[in-house]
Amino acid sequence: MIECVTWATENRFPGSPISQQFHLRYQSSILTEEWTSVFVNPNEITGNYEECDQYDTRYAEYLIKRNKNGDILGTIRTGPTTAPYMMKEHFRAVFGGSFKPPASSAHHELSRMAVNRDLLSRDETKQVTNELLLAAQERGLQRGIKAYWGIVIEIVADKVFRRAGYDVQFTGAPVIYPNTGEHIYGVKLPVNHSIYRRCQAICGIHEPVLTFGHDRNGQAFPTLRHESPILSDDFFKSNLFEKETGRRSIHATQTPTELRYGT
Repeated sequence: MIECVTWATENRFPGSPISQQFHLRYQSSILTEEWTSVFVNPNEITGNYEECDQYDTRYAEYLIKRNKNGDILGTIRTGPTTAPYMMKEHFRAVFGGSFKPPASSAHHELSRMAVNRDLLSRDETKQVTNELLLAAQERGLQRGIKAYWGIVIEIVADKVFRRAGYDVQFTGAPVIYPNTGEHIYGVKLPVNHSIYRRCQAICGIHEPVLTFGHDRNGQAFPTLRHESPILSDDFFKSNLFEKETGRRSIHATQTPTELRYGT
Protein backbone atom coordinates (compact mmCIF):
# COMPACT_ATOMS: atom_id res chain seq x y z
CA MET A 1 0.00 0.00 0.00
CA ILE A 2 0.95 3.63 -0.46
CA GLU A 3 0.40 5.87 2.57
CA CYS A 4 -1.20 9.26 1.95
CA VAL A 5 0.11 11.42 4.78
CA THR A 6 -0.25 15.06 5.80
CA TRP A 7 1.00 16.95 8.83
CA ALA A 8 -2.49 16.63 10.32
CA THR A 9 -2.78 12.86 9.76
CA GLU A 10 0.74 11.59 10.47
CA ASN A 11 -0.41 10.29 13.87
CA ARG A 12 -2.59 7.76 12.05
CA PHE A 13 0.53 5.91 10.91
CA PRO A 14 3.21 4.00 12.83
CA GLY A 15 6.56 5.69 13.19
CA SER A 16 7.22 9.07 11.61
CA PRO A 17 6.65 8.75 7.86
CA ILE A 18 7.08 12.46 7.14
CA SER A 19 10.43 12.58 8.92
CA GLN A 20 11.42 9.37 7.12
CA GLN A 21 10.71 10.88 3.72
CA PHE A 22 12.65 14.04 4.68
CA HIS A 23 15.63 11.82 5.51
CA LEU A 24 15.26 9.87 2.26
CA ARG A 25 15.19 13.15 0.39
CA TYR A 26 18.39 14.15 2.20
CA GLN A 27 20.04 10.89 1.18
CA SER A 28 18.89 11.30 -2.42
CA SER A 29 19.42 15.02 -2.89
CA ILE A 30 22.31 15.95 -0.65
CA LEU A 31 24.42 12.80 -0.54
CA THR A 32 23.74 11.35 -4.00
CA GLU A 33 22.92 14.40 -6.13
CA GLU A 34 25.31 16.64 -4.15
CA TRP A 35 22.88 19.52 -3.78
CA THR A 36 24.37 22.46 -1.94
CA SER A 37 21.66 25.15 -1.75
CA VAL A 38 18.86 23.48 0.17
CA PHE A 39 18.16 23.43 3.88
CA VAL A 40 19.12 20.39 5.96
CA ASN A 41 18.53 19.92 9.64
CA PRO A 42 19.06 17.03 12.07
CA ASN A 43 15.89 15.54 13.49
CA GLU A 44 15.67 16.35 17.22
CA ILE A 45 14.62 12.79 18.07
CA THR A 46 16.47 10.52 15.63
CA GLY A 47 19.42 12.74 14.78
CA ASN A 48 18.97 11.86 11.10
CA TYR A 49 19.56 14.70 8.68
CA GLU A 50 16.49 15.83 6.74
CA GLU A 51 15.95 17.93 3.62
CA CYS A 52 12.93 20.23 3.50
CA ASP A 53 11.89 23.53 1.96
CA GLN A 54 9.19 26.19 2.24
CA TYR A 55 6.72 24.08 0.28
CA ASP A 56 6.59 21.39 2.97
CA THR A 57 3.55 22.94 4.60
CA ARG A 58 0.46 21.43 6.17
CA TYR A 59 -1.17 21.69 2.73
CA ALA A 60 1.30 19.27 1.16
CA GLU A 61 0.43 15.62 0.79
CA TYR A 62 3.09 12.92 0.89
CA LEU A 63 2.68 9.61 -0.89
CA ILE A 64 4.95 7.20 0.92
CA LYS A 65 5.86 3.58 0.29
CA ARG A 66 7.26 1.59 3.23
CA ASN A 67 8.06 -2.09 3.62
CA LYS A 68 6.75 -4.43 6.34
CA ASN A 69 9.59 -3.40 8.63
CA GLY A 70 8.62 0.25 8.34
CA ASP A 71 11.63 1.18 6.18
CA ILE A 72 10.85 3.87 3.65
CA LEU A 73 11.19 2.79 0.01
CA GLY A 74 9.98 5.86 -1.86
CA THR A 75 8.09 9.12 -1.69
CA ILE A 76 6.40 11.85 -3.74
CA ARG A 77 5.19 15.26 -2.57
CA THR A 78 2.16 16.98 -4.07
CA GLY A 79 0.78 20.42 -3.32
CA PRO A 80 -1.88 22.78 -4.62
CA THR A 81 -1.07 25.51 -7.12
CA THR A 82 -3.43 27.80 -5.21
CA ALA A 83 -0.52 28.22 -2.81
CA PRO A 84 3.02 29.34 -3.73
CA TYR A 85 4.81 26.48 -5.46
CA MET A 86 8.32 25.75 -6.66
CA MET A 87 7.73 25.49 -10.41
CA LYS A 88 6.13 28.93 -10.58
CA GLU A 89 8.45 30.73 -8.19
CA HIS A 90 11.81 29.30 -9.24
CA PHE A 91 11.40 27.79 -12.73
CA ARG A 92 8.93 30.11 -14.41
CA ALA A 93 11.11 30.15 -17.54
CA VAL A 94 9.97 26.62 -18.43
CA PHE A 95 6.49 27.93 -19.26
CA GLY A 96 6.14 28.85 -22.92
CA GLY A 97 3.68 28.93 -25.77
CA SER A 98 0.11 28.42 -24.58
CA PHE A 99 1.13 27.24 -21.10
CA LYS A 100 0.84 29.54 -18.11
CA PRO A 101 1.55 28.80 -14.43
CA PRO A 102 -1.65 27.25 -13.06
CA ALA A 103 -3.43 28.52 -9.97
CA SER A 104 -6.33 26.15 -9.44
CA SER A 105 -7.46 23.51 -6.98
CA ALA A 106 -7.68 21.18 -9.98
CA HIS A 107 -3.96 21.52 -10.68
CA HIS A 108 -1.25 20.40 -8.26
CA GLU A 109 2.52 20.36 -8.34
CA LEU A 110 4.30 17.01 -8.12
CA SER A 111 7.83 17.19 -6.75
CA ARG A 112 10.49 15.73 -4.49
CA MET A 113 10.31 12.17 -5.78
CA ALA A 114 12.91 9.94 -4.16
CA VAL A 115 13.45 6.19 -4.08
CA ASN A 116 15.56 4.24 -1.59
CA ARG A 117 17.99 2.53 -3.90
CA ASP A 118 19.99 1.19 -0.95
CA LEU A 119 17.14 -1.22 -0.20
CA LEU A 120 15.89 -1.86 -3.73
CA SER A 121 17.19 -3.68 -6.77
CA ARG A 122 16.91 -2.04 -10.17
CA ASP A 123 13.66 -3.86 -10.96
CA GLU A 124 12.27 -3.10 -7.50
CA THR A 125 13.15 0.55 -7.96
CA LYS A 126 11.10 0.66 -11.15
CA GLN A 127 8.16 -1.07 -9.46
CA VAL A 128 8.17 1.28 -6.46
CA THR A 129 8.38 4.31 -8.76
CA ASN A 130 5.49 2.99 -10.86
CA GLU A 131 3.39 2.34 -7.74
CA LEU A 132 4.00 5.86 -6.42
CA LEU A 133 2.88 7.34 -9.73
CA LEU A 134 -0.15 5.03 -9.76
CA ALA A 135 -0.99 6.33 -6.29
CA ALA A 136 -0.69 9.91 -7.55
CA GLN A 137 -3.24 9.17 -10.27
CA GLU A 138 -5.55 7.51 -7.76
CA ARG A 139 -5.28 10.43 -5.36
CA GLY A 140 -5.78 12.87 -8.21
CA LEU A 141 -9.05 11.22 -9.18
CA GLN A 142 -10.22 11.30 -5.56
CA ARG A 143 -9.52 15.03 -5.28
CA GLY A 144 -10.78 16.05 -8.70
CA ILE A 145 -7.30 16.97 -9.89
CA LYS A 146 -7.04 17.42 -13.66
CA ALA A 147 -3.25 17.53 -13.92
CA TYR A 148 0.02 17.53 -12.02
CA TRP A 149 2.86 19.87 -12.97
CA GLY A 150 6.57 19.46 -12.40
CA ILE A 151 10.17 19.89 -13.51
CA VAL A 152 12.19 17.05 -15.04
CA ILE A 153 15.22 16.34 -17.15
CA GLU A 154 14.25 14.88 -20.54
CA ILE A 155 15.23 11.28 -19.85
CA VAL A 156 12.91 11.20 -16.85
CA ALA A 157 9.91 12.00 -19.02
CA ASP A 158 10.48 8.74 -20.89
CA LYS A 159 12.05 6.42 -18.35
CA VAL A 160 9.94 7.37 -15.35
CA PHE A 161 6.64 8.97 -16.28
CA ARG A 162 5.88 7.45 -19.69
CA ARG A 163 7.14 4.08 -18.52
CA ALA A 164 4.65 4.25 -15.64
CA GLY A 165 1.80 4.98 -18.07
CA TYR A 166 1.64 8.77 -17.90
CA ASP A 167 0.94 11.20 -20.72
CA VAL A 168 3.63 13.87 -20.68
CA GLN A 169 3.12 17.34 -22.12
CA PHE A 170 6.13 19.66 -22.22
CA THR A 171 5.24 23.23 -21.25
CA GLY A 172 7.92 24.90 -23.36
CA ALA A 173 11.49 24.76 -24.58
CA PRO A 174 14.13 23.38 -22.21
CA VAL A 175 15.98 25.69 -19.87
CA ILE A 176 19.63 25.21 -18.99
CA TYR A 177 19.99 24.99 -15.26
CA PRO A 178 23.13 26.96 -14.35
CA ASN A 179 24.14 24.81 -11.37
CA THR A 180 24.43 21.64 -13.44
CA GLY A 181 24.30 22.67 -17.11
CA GLU A 182 21.44 20.22 -17.63
CA HIS A 183 18.40 20.87 -19.79
CA ILE A 184 15.29 20.88 -17.64
CA TYR A 185 11.70 20.85 -18.83
CA GLY A 186 8.39 21.82 -17.37
CA VAL A 187 5.78 19.08 -17.74
CA LYS A 188 2.04 18.85 -17.42
CA LEU A 189 0.87 15.37 -16.36
CA PRO A 190 -2.88 14.84 -16.97
CA VAL A 191 -4.97 12.85 -14.51
CA ASN A 192 -7.85 10.74 -15.81
CA HIS A 193 -9.35 7.26 -15.59
CA SER A 194 -7.71 6.09 -18.80
CA ILE A 195 -4.23 6.89 -17.50
CA TYR A 196 -5.10 5.40 -14.12
CA ARG A 197 -6.13 2.10 -15.71
CA ARG A 198 -2.97 2.09 -17.81
CA CYS A 199 -0.85 2.64 -14.70
CA GLN A 200 -2.70 -0.21 -12.97
CA ALA A 201 -1.96 -2.57 -15.86
CA ILE A 202 1.74 -1.64 -15.86
CA CYS A 203 1.98 -2.21 -12.10
CA GLY A 204 -0.10 -5.37 -12.21
CA ILE A 205 -2.32 -3.90 -9.50
CA HIS A 206 -6.07 -3.61 -10.01
CA GLU A 207 -7.25 -2.56 -6.57
CA PRO A 208 -6.86 0.78 -4.74
CA VAL A 209 -3.33 1.31 -3.45
CA LEU A 210 -3.84 4.21 -1.05
CA THR A 211 -4.23 3.99 2.70
CA PHE A 212 -5.08 6.91 4.98
CA GLY A 213 -4.03 5.28 8.22
CA HIS A 214 -5.78 3.48 11.05
CA ASP A 215 -7.31 4.47 14.38
CA ARG A 216 -6.41 2.97 17.76
CA ASN A 217 -8.79 0.09 17.17
CA GLY A 218 -7.17 -0.78 13.87
CA GLN A 219 -10.02 0.58 11.79
CA ALA A 220 -8.99 2.15 8.50
CA PHE A 221 -9.71 5.83 8.06
CA PRO A 222 -11.81 6.73 5.01
CA THR A 223 -10.48 8.64 2.04
CA LEU A 224 -9.08 12.00 3.12
CA ARG A 225 -11.00 14.81 1.46
CA HIS A 226 -10.19 18.49 1.67
CA GLU A 227 -10.14 21.52 -0.56
CA SER A 228 -6.93 23.16 -1.72
CA PRO A 229 -6.28 26.42 0.13
CA ILE A 230 -5.67 29.79 -1.41
CA LEU A 231 -2.65 31.06 0.46
CA SER A 232 -0.86 34.36 0.27
CA ASP A 233 2.88 34.78 -0.05
CA ASP A 234 2.75 36.45 3.37
CA PHE A 235 2.10 33.05 4.97
CA PHE A 236 5.42 31.74 3.72
CA LYS A 237 7.35 34.96 4.37
CA SER A 238 6.15 35.16 7.95
CA ASN A 239 6.91 32.90 10.89
CA LEU A 240 3.53 31.19 10.43
CA PHE A 241 5.21 28.51 8.33
CA GLU A 242 7.54 27.67 11.18
CA LYS A 243 4.69 27.67 13.69
CA GLU A 244 2.59 25.37 11.49
CA THR A 245 5.33 22.88 10.66
CA GLY A 246 8.06 23.35 13.26
CA ARG A 247 10.56 23.82 10.44
CA ARG A 248 12.36 26.75 8.92
CA SER A 249 11.18 28.31 5.67
CA ILE A 250 13.92 28.55 3.07
CA HIS A 251 14.08 28.94 -0.68
CA ALA A 252 14.15 25.82 -2.84
CA THR A 253 16.53 26.70 -5.64
CA GLN A 254 17.67 23.29 -6.83
CA THR A 255 16.38 21.52 -9.90
CA PRO A 256 14.50 18.33 -8.92
CA THR A 257 16.96 15.93 -10.49
CA GLU A 258 15.96 13.43 -7.83
CA LEU A 259 13.36 12.40 -10.40
CA ARG A 260 16.18 10.45 -12.05
CA TYR A 261 15.43 7.56 -9.74
CA GLY A 262 14.01 4.61 -11.56
CA THR A 263 15.91 5.32 -14.79
